Amino acid sequence: MKVALVRPRYNTHIVSPPLGMGYVSAYLKKHGHDVKIIDGLNLDLGDEEIVQKCLEFESKLVGIYCMSAYFLRAVELNKKLQLAYTEVEKLSKAKSEFISIASHQLRTPLTAIKGYIS
Repeated sequence: MKVALVRPRYNTHIVSPPLGMGYVSAYLKKHGHDVKIIDGLNLDLGDEEIVQKCLEFESKLVGIYCMSAYFLRAVELNKKLQLAYTEVEKLSKAKSEFISIASHQLRTPLTAIKGYIS
């Protein structure tokens, strides 16, 4: 499973690497998961950029890491991720429906033509 571990950008003087995310990442990788760490604080990424990176990675699970004092930032990022993933899911369903209808519409005349040729 593809897992994204993210840390939102927030105003702090502490910009040390998130060791907890590293431990979780190592554990997940050891058990066969594909993990990507997206550190918005150290990479100076806004929420939209973090969401985009999660979507590009096609993660099925997103873990959000933050210090307790910045919990509300994690909640904001979570809302944006939920909206983005809901939209991707809707688009995926619409694409599947379109392909299903299009293939049916193409098969029907081809079957008739095939019958005339025989």
